[in-house]
Amino acid sequence: MYNILKKEKMSTTTRVTAKFTLGRNRVYGFEFWVMDHNAGSEVVLGTEFMIPTGIRLDLFNATAKLPAEEMVPLVKSLSVDEDSAEGIHVTGGPTKNLQIPAGEWIVFKLQKRKPSLGTHVN
Repeated sequence: MYNILKKEKMSTTTRVTAKFTLGRNRVYGFEFWVMDHNAGSEVVLGTEFMIPTGIRLDLFNATAKLPAEEMVPLVKSLSVDEDSAEGIHVTGGPTKNLQIPAGEWIVFKLQKRKPSLGTHVN
């Protein structure tokens, strides 16, 4: 690889296989490489794995639509039937950075019900 901005070569450091479960039982797996690109993070997950599998992003409503028309919320947002906003946090999920050693794996599940207002503090 070649970094156009700095005119120097870049190299990958680790190959990772990730598995995502969206909705009730849809599992998507893909591989990506980890590299030091000096942008403050080692991995940037894109949406290129979603399009070939038939997932459509509805950014206006902040949802992902799975092939069976099941909808998964991307972020918690204020809607007309809610009393208060909870910020721009994903409902559920880990509340800390995940440091996963090479060769290891970790599982976390998202909540199906709305968390309390005290879950996320601004």
